[in-house]
Amino acid sequence: MKEGTLEKLGAGKFSSHWTARKCRLQGQKLIYYRSKAEGKMRGVLDFDLLTCALEVEFISKAGKEKRVIGFRIHVFMSSKVFAFRAASVEEAQDWVKKIQKQISVSKGFGHYLTKVALQSAFWKFDRISQRTLMQTASTGDVILFRSYGFIANFQRCITCSSIGTFPNFNQNIDHIGIVMRFATGELYLLESLGKTVCPRERSIQP
Repeated sequence: MKEGTLEKLGAGKFSSHWTARKCRLQGQKLIYYRSKAEGKMRGVLDFDLLTCALEVEFISKAGKEKRVIGFRIHVFMSSKVFAFRAASVEEAQDWVKKIQKQISVSKGFGHYLTKVALQSAFWKFDRISQRTLMQTASTGDVILFRSYGFIANFQRCITCSSIGTFPNFNQNIDHIGIVMRFATGELYLLESLGKTVCPRERSIQP
C-alpha cells in the first residue's frame, strides 16, 4: 500500500490543467480523491477489472540521464488516459515501481478485459472483482445493486437514491442482497426483489 499527493492532469472540454489529488494504491486498486480534507473519491482504477499499461514520463538535462517525473495509465478499449506527476523524481520512481508491481500480478495483466472499460465513466465507480468477493465475503455482508432499465431507473428516482440521499454508497442503488457463505465455501445471495427475498438460482462461482 502507498499513499501520497500527486498532481493529475484534468481533461476538460476547453482546457486541461494539473490538480493535486490524494492518491492511494491499495492492492490492485489505484484510488484518487479530491483532497485529503474532503475525502471524496474522484476515480478508481482496478487492475483486476481493467487491462492497463503504464507509460513512464521522463525529463532529461544536458549531460544527465533521463529521470522519471510522472506516469500515464492507459486502459485497453478506452480513449481516456490518466496522467499523474509527482513533486520529486524519487517519489515518482517509487509510485511507478509499486504500480507496475500491482499491474503485473493483477487479473488484467496478460488478458484483454473490456467489460468495465466499455462502460461510461467507468473510473467513477468503485467495483469489487469476483476474485476479491470470493476471498473476502462472509455471511451477513450486504451487497448493493445498481440495475439497468426503466423500472430500476424509476425506482431510484422515487426513492431518491439517485440524487445523493445515500452518498456513502456511491448513490444509484435500487436493491440489496445479503451474502451467505456455507461450510463448503460456496457463496449464495439472498436478494431483495420487490416484496420478496429469494436466493440466487446459482451460487457465486470463482
